[in-house]
Amino acid sequence: MRTKTKIRLILHFLLGFITVSATAFALLWLTDFFMEQVSSTPRKITYGVTFSAPYARYLGLDPEKVLESINKDLNVKLIRIPVYWDEVEKEPGVYDFSTTDRLLDIAKTGKQEVILVIGYKVPRWPECFSPAWVKEDDQSSHQEKILQLLKATVTHFQNQPKITAWQVENEPLLPFGECKIFDEIFLKKEVELVKSLDSRPVVLTDSGELGLWIQALRYSDLMGTSLYRTVYDPRFGFFTYPFPALYYNLKAIFTQMIFAPNSQGVFISELQAEPWALPDKPLIDTPIDKQAELFPLKKLQETVHFTARTGIEKQYLWGVEWWYYMKVNGHPEYWEYAKTLF
Repeated sequence: MRTKTKIRLILHFLLGFITVSATAFALLWLTDFFMEQVSSTPRKITYGVTFSAPYARYLGLDPEKVLESINKDLNVKLIRIPVYWDEVEKEPGVYDFSTTDRLLDIAKTGKQEVILVIGYKVPRWPECFSPAWVKEDDQSSHQEKILQLLKATVTHFQNQPKITAWQVENEPLLPFGECKIFDEIFLKKEVELVKSLDSRPVVLTDSGELGLWIQALRYSDLMGTSLYRTVYDPRFGFFTYPFPALYYNLKAIFTQMIFAPNSQGVFISELQAEPWALPDKPLIDTPIDKQAELFPLKKLQETVHFTARTGIEKQYLWGVEWWYYMKVNGHPEYWEYAKTLF
């Protein structure tokens, strides 16, 4: 009897938890819907972009030419630029930052504020970018080389006035990409090293849909979150996350309040603004019209409208290289729409 009673209590608890959670989620949706109906004045959002030189090259573009157009044509004020380890340290201890130097020189001609993304895991697939000579199976040695990379990178760029913050790794605690698993202790060591070298804020990022944000807020000065509406999963195919816009706002407020009251806040570091490539067909091998079908302009507009209701005032769009690629391939609508945002 006691066992049956315990089982009943557990079932009642689970049922109660599910009921409360479902009710709270429904209230979130209703509140979000109501706010959309009554709000006539859109919240002022400052938009930025993430720019990846390797991704621009993958699309057959000249990265410097694309960045110049981002600067002059779009008039972007906020930009995230990753530094790729496999490009800057092709030989052990020999660093070549010339590609990023040129990108920062272009940024100097405009009014951009730059977040420099540094470390082992930075934006774009495959997420982690070890040089060929690094043996990742030796964790201790691998981590030591990452620390050496961080020190060399910060030392090289610390006199660049356009850099307003250092982002250490990209979603390091999210198990995604072709990466070694990060541990929290090592991440703290990375952050402490960067803080010891330069006084500018340190940014950490996490997934808006899959991350808890707790560690990213605790160990950083400022936290960036990704926000993806539609993604692909090999088990389920394409699906859209059910979270209302208000979810991200409340998550930011309560997580900061409880776990990181001294945080400088949360911004959207990666806002989906390009198609999620089909798993069996790289984007570059997908016909242009099919790419436009996968991510029509209407979807970009809906995403921007949705995130305006999150209450998060700085948002970095993900896909500026693709907009340019589509523009030179007969679909300028994404680029033209982006002009209205910046």
